[in-house]
This record gives sequence, C-alpha cells and structure tokens, in this order.
Amino acid sequence: GAAYTLFLTANGVVLAPPRPAASRHSAAGPPALRMTWVGANAQPGIEGVDEFPGKSNYLLGNRSEQWQTGVPVYGKVRYRNLYPGIDLVYYSDRGQLEYDLVAAPGARLDRIKLKLSGAGAVRLDPNGDLLVKVGRDRLRLHKPILYQPSLSGENDNLVSGRYLLGRAGTVTFQAGAHDASRQLVIDPQLTYSSFLGGSASDTAWKIAVDAN
Repeated sequence: GAAYTLFLTANGVVLAPPRPAASRHSAAGPPALRMTWVGANAQPGIEGVDEFPGKSNYLLGNRSEQWQTGVPVYGKVRYRNLYPGIDLVYYSDRGQLEYDLVAAPGARLDRIKLKLSGAGAVRLDPNGDLLVKVGRDRLRLHKPILYQPSLSGENDNLVSGRYLLGRAGTVTFQAGAHDASRQLVIDPQLTYSSFLGGSASDTAWKIAVDAN
C-alpha cells in the first residue's frame, strides 16, 4: 500500500509503516500493527485467487540459483476454514486493504475474534468505525458492511452489524437479524490515514506544527 507494507501470516496480518530515512539503518522505527485471529485454525488452507496474467521475477544478487522467476501474482488471498465454516479473503481496493469474512449457512459468528497488537489507543467513533493509534499515525477500520448474496444474483440483502470492542485490543462482530440458512459476508475496509501519501512516493523536507 501507499502507507504501509503488508505481511500475510498463517493466523493474521502485520502492517508495517515505512521507516523514515533517518532510522533505516537503526533498530528503531515506527511500530508495526499485528492483527491476529484469536482461536482460529492454526493451519488454514491458504491459496491465491484471481491470478493476474503477468509474472514477477526476482533477480537478486549474482547467484542465479537463488533467483526466483515466473512467480504468479494474485488479486486475492483466501484462507479456507479460518474458523469452522468461515473463510477469510484479503484483497486490495484502490490501494486500501479489505477483507471479507465469508460465513457458510449455520456458521457461528461468535467464534470470530480479532486481536490488535502493537497499537496505542483503540476506540469506536460515533459512526461505528474502529480507530487505532499506531505510532503517530491513525488506522481506521470502517464500520463493517454485512450482506447476504442474493439468490437471484442481483441485489444483495444488507444486514445490520457493528464492531464490539473487548478487552486488551480484541474486536468481535455483531450481526443483526438475518437468514441463518444462507451465506453471510462481513466486509470491513481498512484505511491507513496520514497527512502525506498518494499513489507514488512523497518526500517532505520540512514540516511545521502550529498551535492547533
């Protein structure tokens, strides 16, 4: 992303903000945020989805046996059975990280629990968004959109839902009335906000802070 590097792990993700030029050769740097799925399957089936037509080649160093060529690139990564009957799909939308929790009919939503580690203050704003302080920056997890795909393939059926904030940075999801015999999708969006940032690299030589 424009404001972070994302690492996918077996049970969550790590968001690492870029290191300032002054700290790239030292151990210090901006804190990373780890988002872990508590009580999830330790070995979910992880697969690339929506493969792109191009391939990537990593020709690092002068030893060809260490090069990686023809590496496939995917639009999404799916975790199958992260929880019983619940898949997790990560993807990017306009440079922002999104993920869908796809619950099969009858799956227990109360099993889903997300833990935020490495964050400062975590709170809910009046709109239902989750605000997370990460160093000097702020991470916003927008209020989740919940829906049940239409059986006709046309308009999806929206379901009310929200975050519930627990202890020690844990987050759960609450779904309103819905048809438990049908698939339910929970779709949050993550925004890493900063005063600087665009589609490419930005460099600021001097920044001043006023009284406000």
